[in-house]
Amino acid sequence: MRKSPKGRKESSKREREEGRTSQEDTNPFRKSSRTRSSPSRSEEEKKSKEMDKEMKIMIREIKEDKAGIREENKVLRKELAAVCEEMRGREEK
Repeated sequence: MRKSPKGRKESSKREREEGRTSQEDTNPFRKSSRTRSSPSRSEEEKKSKEMDKEMKIMIREIKEDKAGIREENKVLRKELAAVCEEMRGREEK
């Protein structure tokens, strides 16, 4: 029994759609509304606020580390200057 052209078109269309949906499920790079729902705005805002807090904390920690390094550098410069002075004094003798 032969299928009518209309019946053939419908079956091939159905096969393409079925194939397409199975490919969407296996392709992790394809964005599809069927596989994942998008987060709500409140969730996005909450994540954004959390990230802002984390970034502020990281910036504060970096600034504190930077201040500590500056203090260390001051001490080291003073020690270096003292050693240079001492070396000059030895050379003059």
